[in-house]
Amino acid sequence: MGTGLGLSIVGVALPQVIAKYSPDGWRYAWFLLGGLVCIFSFVCFALLRDNPADKGTAMYGGEEKQRSYKPLTFFSAWGDVVRDSEIWKLGIVYFMFGFSYILYIIIAWWKNTTGFYVSSIVFGLSLSSIPAIMAAAVGDSVGGRLAPAALGFITLIFGIGQSLGPAVAGWIKDSTGSFAWAFILSAVVSLMGAAGAMLLRRKEKPSISG
Repeated sequence: MGTGLGLSIVGVALPQVIAKYSPDGWRYAWFLLGGLVCIFSFVCFALLRDNPADKGTAMYGGEEKQRSYKPLTFFSAWGDVVRDSEIWKLGIVYFMFGFSYILYIIIAWWKNTTGFYVSSIVFGLSLSSIPAIMAAAVGDSVGGRLAPAALGFITLIFGIGQSLGPAVAGWIKDSTGSFAWAFILSAVVSLMGAAGAMLLRRKEKPSISG
């Protein structure tokens, strides 16, 4: 819900900023977004904790069963995460999502009002599902103790894809004079991500004997 609310506010606010400061309005729009991210990062730092116990609460559904785990540090957690092949697969799929979701797919072929509405509906129905699935998938892959580090790692890879997508699309537009090929590239990368998701495996839980 938070993602959808944020996108809705941005969709209303940024066009006004861009129109007011045209032709450099998009620069001010990015400055505004960057400033808000910095502000809310301090809010998150003040309110969020790595462990529910730090806030006097427990994981939803009960606490994870404690075994003889070695203590985790920042570097040991990330070391365990980057050595997990499934996390790299998730990261690659997430990268493809980040690269492609900003480059808007269907309107490359369906350039009328109906196509715009169909594209918007499909985009709205599917956009927020991927981050939620990834958050659940990393927990399935590495367990609750390493899930925060794993989610942070694949989100970093997602961010790289998200940064490269618009840059590559702009280069294609400058080279061809049209965004059509950028949209086609987005569709191809998105399909590759879907195909890559088919290669992911669910880790089998150890059987309990006796």
